[in-house]
Amino acid sequence: MAFVLPSKPSTPAKAAPAAGSAAGPDTLEVTVVRARNLVPTEGKGDKAYSSAYVVLECGKKKFQTKTVRRSLKPSYDQRYYFALPRSGGGGGGAATAASPPAAAALAVRVLHDYNLMSDVALGACAIDDVAAWCGGRPRGERSAWLPLAAPTDAKVLAGIAVQAGEVRAARRGGAPTPWW
Repeated sequence: MAFVLPSKPSTPAKAAPAAGSAAGPDTLEVTVVRARNLVPTEGKGDKAYSSAYVVLECGKKKFQTKTVRRSLKPSYDQRYYFALPRSGGGGGGAATAASPPAAAALAVRVLHDYNLMSDVALGACAIDDVAAWCGGRPRGERSAWLPLAAPTDAKVLAGIAVQAGEVRAARRGGAPTPWW
């Protein structure tokens, strides 16, 4: 069972984009920075370790980070993008650029890579409404250690941002540059 983080804004809302702007999907940008306090799955004593990777799911899209071998505090620094459609304009009307992003859940799972055998879950959490968690407005962003439902106090550091409009193609392939 996954730990669900509450949806609460972190900073006051900023002005909405000008009316009449294009109402394309908003973009959810998730940067998986690192994890800590993971449960060791191999080795003993001081030589215990895990070979962990992170799986992100939002809607029907799923991304997986690289596997970091033999570490209980792996570093990833990988960025992923999800499209977030805007919700209707309030009274059942069509979505506009001023409409808030539609509610979307983000699931985060950390797994140990056993190569040919089935992988073992090290922990998981979920944010039930990412846009609200980021402040409920275009260009909302937040970084936090996400607590995992696990036997220890394992956590994943993730930077999460909701941006108005689509991400330009040039940014998609670039190296991650943390914004916090």
